[in-house]
Amino acid sequence: MSKLFIVVLIGILLLSGCIDESDDELPNRGLEIEEFTITDSELRPDQNAVIRGTFRNYHEWIDVETVEIVNQGDNLDVSKQGCTPDPDELEGARQGSVPTMQCTWTVNAPSEDELPSGFESRSEPVQLRLGYNASVTNSDALPVDFQDSSDIDATESVSRSFSNDEVSVSMDTDSPIASGSGGSIEFEINGEGPGRISEGYWMEYEPSDVFEDCDTERQPISGEEARFTCSIDSDTAGVENTFASIYYKYVKEPNLDITVVSG
Repeated sequence: MSKLFIVVLIGILLLSGCIDESDDELPNRGLEIEEFTITDSELRPDQNAVIRGTFRNYHEWIDVETVEIVNQGDNLDVSKQGCTPDPDELEGARQGSVPTMQCTWTVNAPSEDELPSGFESRSEPVQLRLGYNASVTNSDALPVDFQDSSDIDATESVSRSFSNDEVSVSMDTDSPIASGSGGSIEFEINGEGPGRISEGYWMEYEPSDVFEDCDTERQPISGEEARFTCSIDSDTAGVENTFASIYYKYVKEPNLDITVVSG
């Protein structure tokens, strides 16, 4: 085979995507709030300012439901100007592409006449609610070796742990497992990071025919933690690379401190 032919073949494979030029993976960092700031944190009567939010998405799949100011204090008027792109159009991350979304709100302080008598200054907290659906999957498979029971002399524990700074997951099982008799995988799921899990967890498993009687929905038993055991089995001997995808709704609620002062 000529060197020229090899070079041409490699070029074709690269263009077609059959060869990945980089082994780097996307950072496991979820949806980050890069900026949540205001142009002026101290407002006098009739003064206005602008709140800016910048969000960087590291999720390969995301469904943004809420990007709103939910608490604006008693002496402020906050109006949303919009987001670019719209929240429902925020794309998933890909190698070489980590999408961002930018949102703005205008903040207006009341007039002098609208302030109560004797007013001097007051802190007015402004809270953002960022709510979205996302998922985390073990990119590194948990291998389970199914063998005939007569061939098993001893077993050892195998596990995988993975996280995206929003949800952490651990999978533990014994291997090898007797094919036809089955075994189990223990799951532990926890919410983590600067937000909260607002609902339960939803699960998908691969290969689907290996997982038996496995929960597809799980409510946290304590705080944001969920623990459960899943039955697994295979009719044939061999190694099965197993994966679990955990879906969830995550909410972040940072605050801004704004002070309204008299004129």
